[in-house]
Amino acid sequence: MKTKNVITLIIVSLLITISCNNLNQFGQSNNATVNRAPTNYADATTIFYTSAIAEARKNVLRLAVIEFTEQENYNGEQQYLKQRIDGLKQLTQLLINFGVPKGPVRPPIPPVGCLHTFEDVFNLENVNVQNMIDNPEYTNELEIQFNCMPERDFTNINGLVYAETLLETQENLQFTDLNNEIVGEVYDTIEDQYGNPVLLFELELEGQGTMRNTFNLPEFGNFTLETPIVINN
Repeated sequence: MKTKNVITLIIVSLLITISCNNLNQFGQSNNATVNRAPTNYADATTIFYTSAIAEARKNVLRLAVIEFTEQENYNGEQQYLKQRIDGLKQLTQLLINFGVPKGPVRPPIPPVGCLHTFEDVFNLENVNVQNMIDNPEYTNELEIQFNCMPERDFTNINGLVYAETLLETQENLQFTDLNNEIVGEVYDTIEDQYGNPVLLFELELEGQGTMRNTFNLPEFGNFTLETPIVINN
């Protein structure tokens, strides 16, 4: 338990306290520097990390059910989930290596005790798989334990701040509503006063939606991560 706490503390430090190239990748950069506090920018690293951990845990729990019931007709889904877990593992390691953007702490700030290591998602010690099969609410409770920020409030957010060089791994950013209609676009890539690349975007969304970020992972290829978002007007 002591070792786990130390590992978690290291991740928290990397994501919250760690203090461009290829900025034309998503929009025309004017190489400008924003001379104001980035109060309406969100920390991309924290968003991606928490989303990846939440999906990894959900996939591990689903795999546990498939393997427990020995459902041969779910072999395709089993392989898909394993591939997703491999991609999520690579992405989280990449995020830890890059750290968070320079400058002040930006939203979203995870609640105390929220962050988990990737190794945590495989811990099924206290999981009753049969109860997962019989009781969907129990499964939902297990997933929530690793998804303490189920929706990111983007009401006043118009940009994502990236750690240096992290943006170079991202291939695409897309916003959609619940009908899968595109409701936002990136219109510029700039540099903030701390030297971090920032993707600026405009959203035409009311209520819930999804942010899709596609990364080019070195040992995986293209990998798309989905993050639920919400606009409270």
